[in-house]
Amino acid sequence: VRFKDLYLSGGVYLGGTGAANKLDDYETGTWTPTITRGGSAPSVSYSSRNASYTKIGNMLYAFWDCTASSVSGGSGQFQITGLPFTANTTAGYSVVQIRSHGIVAASVAGDVLKGYVDGTAVYFEYDYTGSGGYGTRSPSVGLNSSGRTTGYIIYKTNS
Repeated sequence: VRFKDLYLSGGVYLGGTGAANKLDDYETGTWTPTITRGGSAPSVSYSSRNASYTKIGNMLYAFWDCTASSVSGGSGQFQITGLPFTANTTAGYSVVQIRSHGIVAASVAGDVLKGYVDGTAVYFEYDYTGSGGYGTRSPSVGLNSSGRTTGYIIYKTNS
């Protein structure tokens, strides 16, 4: 059976009639990503900022594409802030994929840029493996004077 223009006011049960099978929250929208740092905020001028999200139940799927025409100052850990929903940090997981396109300063050879969500921000740091072992370089994620960043994140929300 195929339905067209089906409107439901109380949710729909998928795969069973238990509470865990009820989908009663689906939302799409836009948000405004902001390039910043954890210690002090840089001065950033944007030539474009685009971002969208889809929330299904308590899972959020968010995408961003920012181009900064100039970035100056600031200190601390590189962040993208402005996510539309607060992360459930007790859930213990998020998936972040970033493509820096030049906004992130070059790392040491072999470093891997990774991200995680906390609150309504995505935090970035470098993981490294070398002769000295494995570790993380959080504050050393520098920002260039201009560039583009795109990425996506999937995380569990508090709502």
